[in-house]
Amino acid sequence: MTDENEREPRNRRGRQDKPPSVHMSHGPVLRARDDTFSTTIFVSIEGWFEGGDPKVAELYLGEAESFEIDFHERRASLPLTGLKPESHHVIAAVVHEHRRELLLVVPALPKPKRPEEETLERERIGLERARVRKDREDLEKSATTKKLPAKFVVDPYRVGNDVSLLIRVGNREGTGVANAKLTVRDSVKGIQTLHCDEDGEYEYNFTLQTNEEREISICVAGYGTKAFRRTFRGRN
Repeated sequence: MTDENEREPRNRRGRQDKPPSVHMSHGPVLRARDDTFSTTIFVSIEGWFEGGDPKVAELYLGEAESFEIDFHERRASLPLTGLKPESHHVIAAVVHEHRRELLLVVPALPKPKRPEEETLERERIGLERARVRKDREDLEKSATTKKLPAKFVVDPYRVGNDVSLLIRVGNREGTGVANAKLTVRDSVKGIQTLHCDEDGEYEYNFTLQTNEEREISICVAGYGTKAFRRTFRGRN
């Protein structure tokens, strides 16, 4: 087993094989409540430095400001706050004679919405809420009606590559459910919402191409999770 005293000389020998280098990066640029921005600058070193590991790095923000930051396990960091929107900062880190530069670009503030955009957004939210409320009322109403679908049948007919699916939806009394809502998932046409006629019937037609595979799934609102699913293949 290698103890700590043996590991440190080995790490030092590994560093001697690499030239000294300085690396710099920054964290996410975050917006503050006062509409300024902040981030954190990170500096790290690698390789072998003559005289041992540096203790500090000099950090220059443009030509006006400079800081000394301490290394801890070959890493150092400095938080920056109060950065103005759309400003650019050239940041330099100097460790001994080694220098690394970084360009920090501060984003712009989001543009406020125009009054007409806010009005349209409120109208859209209002319409969406009304639709959700109506769907909930329809669902509650359908839970108490006697016209819940109790029978759901799909009869496929095919002549060559012409396919017809006759859909029948009946209630508990045995009569067709007028305007029953169907959801058809067609691998070619996508998802469609359709409605049966007054007799609770709907005919879904399509034509297959040669060697085409087409998946059809049909379910009816209020009938639960059961669905008709089948893959049709085109013939030569």
